[in-house]
Amino acid sequence: MALIPDQVIEDIKKKARIEDIISHYIDVQQKGRNYVAICPFHDDHDPSLQISSDKQLFKCFVCGTGGDVFSFVSHYEKIGYAEAVRKVASLIKYDYDFGTFDKRDYFVETPEHKALKEAVLYCRNALNSKEGLKVKEYLKKRNIGQNIIDRFEMGYNPSNDSLFRYLTQKGHQEKDIISADLARLTVRGIMDVFRDRLMIPIHDSDGHPIGFTARSIDPNADRKYINSKDSPLFRKGNIIFNYHRAKDAIKARKYVIMAEGPMDVMAFNKAGIENAVCTLGTACTRDQLGLLKKTTNQLLLAYDGDDAGQNAIFKAGKLANSLGFTVKVINNKTKDDPDEIVNKYGADALKKMIRESYTWIEFIFAYQERKHDLSNYSSKKEYVSAVMEEINEVQDAFDKQNYINQLEQKTGLKVESLIRNTPVKTVQPTPEKKKATRVNFSGVRIAEWTIINGMLYSREKCREYKNELNRLCHETENELAGIIVNYYIDHETLDEEAFYASLPENGKRVIDDIKKYDIINKEANDEVFSDAIQELYLYFRKIETDKEIAILEQQKSMMSDPLVQAEISQRIKDLRNRLKKKEEK
Repeated sequence: MALIPDQVIEDIKKKARIEDIISHYIDVQQKGRNYVAICPFHDDHDPSLQISSDKQLFKCFVCGTGGDVFSFVSHYEKIGYAEAVRKVASLIKYDYDFGTFDKRDYFVETPEHKALKEAVLYCRNALNSKEGLKVKEYLKKRNIGQNIIDRFEMGYNPSNDSLFRYLTQKGHQEKDIISADLARLTVRGIMDVFRDRLMIPIHDSDGHPIGFTARSIDPNADRKYINSKDSPLFRKGNIIFNYHRAKDAIKARKYVIMAEGPMDVMAFNKAGIENAVCTLGTACTRDQLGLLKKTTNQLLLAYDGDDAGQNAIFKAGKLANSLGFTVKVINNKTKDDPDEIVNKYGADALKKMIRESYTWIEFIFAYQERKHDLSNYSSKKEYVSAVMEEINEVQDAFDKQNYINQLEQKTGLKVESLIRNTPVKTVQPTPEKKKATRVNFSGVRIAEWTIINGMLYSREKCREYKNELNRLCHETENELAGIIVNYYIDHETLDEEAFYASLPENGKRVIDDIKKYDIINKEANDEVFSDAIQELYLYFRKIETDKEIAILEQQKSMMSDPLVQAEISQRIKDLRNRLKKKEEK
């Protein structure tokens, strides 16, 4: 992997005025000798981003994001450090031959990288120290052998801040150790972040250490796991744990297993299954799935069998489906996680669960059944609607019809009115920077929730809903929207706590679901809100058009005059064309 020379990086940094580079992306205002700006890394309304001309650094004093010119570009563009260096060079027209650039071909080893690499080695040695014996005993109880310890480079960070002292003795600067989040400045001085914890290194997609996930073995610890905080090297929402080790196995097996945590990934490895990865305490993101898409579009979700794990599967699966993955779900009918399954029942039990994995729709049948009382008509109706929302996304006509038959047999209800033609799935390209992110709607309810979400925080959006749509598909959501509209008649703004308390129970459930649903932001931007309005407008228009066409088809079948039949056929064609034009807008 080629390195960009240090002297080239320093020369680019000297010639690139940070205020000029940042102003390429956002508006900056001069304030004395320095500059300020609205921070683009959180929901900022007052200029919180400070830009120092003298130090050539930026810092947001609200969200904490900061660094040099390359760090800003890396954060804003969501690109690696080396690619940010090249981008800044391009902006200032710096004359250097980077060659044909592929970000995989360039690696800039920063002082933070060097400190992290040294920390991995130190912690691995400390695991074999006298103080580390308690951690080795813990690993032994978890049936984690030396081969797994070595494969995942596990170690121990002692309790006496010795890692920080060791790194300074090896010549690492205090600021670099702190920047790598190996130590932090406290009222008691500089202290190790991960003291007295089992250390599991986290790597980028090429295998360079960029952080740690660390587990306490103290049963009374406030937090079982802690991770490195976000930095230019480590952005939790972009990282797939174990991807650098697993990618060859993923390519060979042609699918990837997404587990819930690092210990689960190790459990799969103990069972000889090496194509397992996980996220780090966050819901699965588009960036993480985009990384996996480079090696496969076959995703097996293997989260825990408890309710939290099943809810996480639902959210991750919805997002993965919208990005073009074929999603399956491990057949885990226990409440155990993969590590517990291997330890209790053996590796073969885990392999059997993989072989007997559910399709996405099979999972949806079971998942929604747990959430609905099928002996109650209203609940059964909601169940049918929720399952049909997913069935309508199925591309294969044969599979789709079979799932519909299963649903009708299971519930005794006819679902004909809920069937809609499935559009061909296309994965939307990443939008250009500075444009609002558009939600890739995968169902009517997501659009409804986006509309309700926007109305809760904006009287203007409430007015737009009333003027442009003024109805929702599902009864509970439609009632809630009406309550919000009426509320704004007497109030300028919505007091969220008081409003929630005044709602009927079914309205509260909708609000709770919206808050849990990770695609929807607290304050939907105008473009996303308008997309949702348009989505439902087209949905209603299609239903109405289909009804008109059905009536015309019936009239046509009753006519014997070929000219009248031709006239009706033309009217049907015109209706379909008008709908198609609206959908293409």
